Amino acid sequence: MIIKDTESVDVCTSTGPMRTYLFRPATEGRYPGLLLKNNSYTRIKGKANVY
Repeated sequence: MIIKDTESVDVCTSTGPMRTYLFRPATEGRYPGLLLKNNSYTRIKGKANVY
């Protein structure tokens, strides 16, 4: 599967814009979604939350 990785969106937050990156298949169709959230205030550095 070829992944497009050139898309980004700035989401407005209460503390300013937050850059987000979109990775999606290059071909049309329905695919499952995955959201990764990095909590920069976590006690464990580098831990990502998966929803």
